[in-house]
Amino acid sequence: MAQAADTENVRGLADLMDNAAVLLLREQAGWRFGMYEVWQGSLQKAEGQFDAWMTETRSEFLETYRHFEGKEVVQAGYQPKAEPDGRYILVTLLLAVSGSLPPVPTPLRREGARQALMALASSSPTNTLAAYVAWTPEAEGEALTEQDLLLGWPKLELL
Repeated sequence: MAQAADTENVRGLADLMDNAAVLLLREQAGWRFGMYEVWQGSLQKAEGQFDAWMTETRSEFLETYRHFEGKEVVQAGYQPKAEPDGRYILVTLLLAVSGSLPPVPTPLRREGARQALMALASSSPTNTLAAYVAWTPEAEGEALTEQDLLLGWPKLELL
């Protein structure tokens, strides 16, 4: 999905968000933790908030693959490190839209997570300003332990 994404225009970014939501919705049985956060403000402030969230997300893990603004970067020579108790992958979806997204119930729980993905999938080329999809660990065969997941991302809620 990441390799095929068109990251150079808003249609491609909206499609990327839709495709990521579809993939995650198909894997509901594997959901354990989640988080959904909304921020609203002026276009200028929203751009800054989106960039801050994206930078924070990128700083939380080692990037072994990146497809941004049409350019792909693969870290050469990276050797995946299998964690014996690893069984989690963290997926981060960031979306900036003009207007607002549908409300999502809190606490999040499983139904809220489903509604959050549906809200993100409601983006379109006419309202999408920016989108970012990340997963960690990125390399095939790697996974986080529950302890690593909860220590690294303490805001996650049990679904």
